[in-house]
Amino acid sequence: MDDTKQLRLFLAVLIPDDVRSKIEAAVSPVRAQMQQVRWVRADLWHLTLVFLAYRPAAAVATIRDLASRVCRDEPPFGVRLDGIGCFPQANRPRVLWIGVCPGSDALATLQRHVCAALKDGGLEVADERFNAHLTIGRVRDEAGADVRAEIGRRWATTAVPRLPLYDVHEFHLMRSDLSPSGPRYTSLAAMPLLGSARA
Repeated sequence: MDDTKQLRLFLAVLIPDDVRSKIEAAVSPVRAQMQQVRWVRADLWHLTLVFLAYRPAAAVATIRDLASRVCRDEPPFGVRLDGIGCFPQANRPRVLWIGVCPGSDALATLQRHVCAALKDGGLEVADERFNAHLTIGRVRDEAGADVRAEIGRRWATTAVPRLPLYDVHEFHLMRSDLSPSGPRYTSLAAMPLLGSARA
């Protein structure tokens, strides 16, 4: 690969297949009712830790090595996807999401440590407030205020069953390739969490 080629990259925790299928079954009935939402395909669902935007291909090894520095100290932890909401708020939603509880604190700690490792290695990373969530859909830009409010009301009443707790043992460096038919994500590296469980 050309080392100067720009790759769209992010670091993320992936969603197990059994959890993914349960969410998909719960969300499927509302998709037809909300035509003004661009639904994220289930195979693309993930929990973003750090969005790295476009970086030269030559930086992939550096990003992997820097992010991996936290792995020896970070222990695996449990996560449950639970609760639904909207950004910025329900009466004018732009993003429809499912939350994380328990596990949001552990994800936030991992995210903070990874960002610190990247910055210590000289990489520029945006300082954004971290809010652990799984993006399910994005309201189309052309949707008016009344449509947005209705989408928020419908999403707030969507019944998502109690999902299983699952263990996060690793996070991934992901490549995102955009196309008219939608994005395609590829894991470039898996970074296992090797730390001992905290007392």
